[in-house]
Parts: sequence; C-alpha cells; structure tokens
Amino acid sequence: MNGAYPLNTKVTLTAVPNDKWYFAGWRDGASGAANPYTLLIGGDAVVTAIFERVCTEITSVDVTARQTSFVNEVMVHFAVKMGGGTGPFTYAWDFGRAGAMTTHEPEVKRIFPRQATRQIYPVSLVVANECSVFPVSAGKVVVDLPTVIVPLLTR
Repeated sequence: MNGAYPLNTKVTLTAVPNDKWYFAGWRDGASGAANPYTLLIGGDAVVTAIFERVCTEITSVDVTARQTSFVNEVMVHFAVKMGGGTGPFTYAWDFGRAGAMTTHEPEVKRIFPRQATRQIYPVSLVVANECSVFPVSAGKVVVDLPTVIVPLLTR
C-alpha cells in the first residue's frame, strides 16, 4: 500500500496470503502477527508482511516397478506414489552399482546391464520436501543371464 497519510492517522493493514502460504507476521515498521494491523502514522514508514509456505510432512511413500527385459539389459520403470506431504518433492535414487540420480519427477526409468553372472542391485530412495525427509528401501532388481533359444534342426 502506497500513499500519503497525515500524521497521527490510523491505517489498517491486512495481509492476505496466496494459496499454500500463510501470514507469519510483520517486520520493519510493524511487529507481531496481528492481522489486520493498525499502524499509527508518525512519519515515513515501511511495513513488510512476511509469508511462509505451508508445508506438511510426508506420511508414506509407495514405490512400484515394471521391468522390461532385453538381450543385454533390463529396463525398470519406477513410479512413486506419495501419501501426504506438500510438494515440491525431491527424489534421490540409489541403484547400487547401477548408479544414482536425483530428480523432481515421481517416475524414472533405469537401465541395469546384464553381466556374465546373475546381478542383484539394491534400490533405495529418499523423498524430501521443505519440512520432512522420508527414506524408503525400494527392494532390489535381479538381473539374470539372458535366455538364449537355439532352434533345434532335425532331418
């Protein structure tokens, strides 16, 4: 609010937060968290309304995985479903020897290479928002040797 007011005038200030924000208080030429706030004009004044983001903690995380096999690798599509919590969320994935990644997307695809022996990759996930951290053991990915089908020729 800008304007010129005579000395000793009472001006009422009202802070109105946007969605997912709340009014946390006043600073500069006012103090406290009264809303509305009555300011007595005693000269030039600057008043700042402080708003903070509403944040709720993550209460549960559900991870699903869909696997597609190829000759030399296995691709796994992971999807995360949140129970509670206010976004945005950060998803920090650890795929063991297959690497790690951090994203803001609830779905990721990861390639697990086939080796000369059966491989087991532990998968873990840490989901975080501004006010909570939720670690998850997402299980493991087992990559077996490829199955080779050799046609049998008879005469």
